[in-house]
Amino acid sequence: MRLYTSQGAKVAENIARTGHHVCDIEKSYMNDDKYFRRAYDWLAGALEKRIKKPANVSYPVWALHKLGEEYDYTQQGSDGEERVFFELEIPDDRVVAIDPVKWFDIIACGFVCPSGISDEEYERLCEKYDHATEEELNANREQIFDVDEGNIPEMVFWTINAADVVSTTRYICHIPQDDYE
Repeated sequence: MRLYTSQGAKVAENIARTGHHVCDIEKSYMNDDKYFRRAYDWLAGALEKRIKKPANVSYPVWALHKLGEEYDYTQQGSDGEERVFFELEIPDDRVVAIDPVKWFDIIACGFVCPSGISDEEYERLCEKYDHATEEELNANREQIFDVDEGNIPEMVFWTINAADVVSTTRYICHIPQDDYE
């Protein structure tokens, strides 16, 4: 499967030095967020049930399978940051598709929220899932593996191996300022 991901320049250096890259969640700017770490812990466990996890790996790497027409990899990262855009070829049996909209729900509030619900229904669900058991939350979260029509799936897998790399493009991230600023 052809995949695309933007990573910090140190990832490319690490792959060149060690032959592979694994996710280090401790380096994420979101690591201290209430729902973020719980969500990633859950995702790692759910992914491990689907594809074998290599030794010494804790969290998945993310990539895109399709690039939308508006996609601009030079805007992936922090403004001015040195990055590398990877084109990868990874066997299908090492990759799992995730619905990015549902994943955002899990990161934002801890559970998958139905689309188009009222504010009152959302508040009711927040109350329900604040008191839910882990089993109830896990059952709800499993929905991320069912990608809704119209959503471009994001792909998760355990490692980027040097043999997976088809091409790399180094760049400096540039986030354009809005015209009204």
